[in-house]
Amino acid sequence: MKKTFVIIAILFVCLSAKAQVNHIISTLFEPDSCFVLDGIINYEIDMNQDGIGDIVICTRLHSPGSYYSGFITKENWQWSISYDNHATIWDPTIPISDTTMIADTLEWEDNDYCNLNVIPDHYIYAFRHQAEDGVHYGWAYIYLGAYMKVCIRSMGYCTLPDTPIRWGQTELWGVEENGAEGFATLHPNPTTGMVTVKGENLRQAFVTNLLGQQVLSVQGEGDELQIDMTALPAGVYFVTVTDENGRKCVRKAVRE
Repeated sequence: MKKTFVIIAILFVCLSAKAQVNHIISTLFEPDSCFVLDGIINYEIDMNQDGIGDIVICTRLHSPGSYYSGFITKENWQWSISYDNHATIWDPTIPISDTTMIADTLEWEDNDYCNLNVIPDHYIYAFRHQAEDGVHYGWAYIYLGAYMKVCIRSMGYCTLPDTPIRWGQTELWGVEENGAEGFATLHPNPTTGMVTVKGENLRQAFVTNLLGQQVLSVQGEGDELQIDMTALPAGVYFVTVTDENGRKCVRKAVRE
């Protein structure tokens, strides 16, 4: 009689997870969180740590040494392969630096069955969540361990909506967007190039990318500043505005 194993692993904050002040929740599992491929297995991941499983890692054993594996996505969740060259990551203790951006440009998948056979061939996965306030992105480092084990080494989830991130990214390099109390606004946003910054007694505005690198800077006096983002690649940027009193206001800008 075939044994059936159902393992539900909701990953709470107590499992080495911490919410960054700059909007990314990251988790490093030490030791790695693993389960053995045997029979039917469902292993749930709580990406955004709300106490509800979001992505199910599943396996289906068909015969000795033969099985399917993959993901079952919950409502409003999708997955994608974000790192395809696994030749350099057989050893999960080796840190990896990758520039793949997790954004809508990836090929996103919806699945409600387990016959993908993706985990043995790929290890870095991206996740997309359509929430009420916009799209949120996350990633997970999932690999095959010894003796038919599937393991999760680390994962991250960006709580700032509509903000592309890179695989393995655990912070937005200290950029914190102001709330409604901020004294400056951007129009139009999203933009195809020109952006008008409106406020009172403005003095300067500079633009940084998601790596924290300054890519533009403008100065002026008055209630408006003009920023020409035409030459910048499409993506998400942060605009830091300074007024004559030295106050700073940070706004997210999307270059289409």
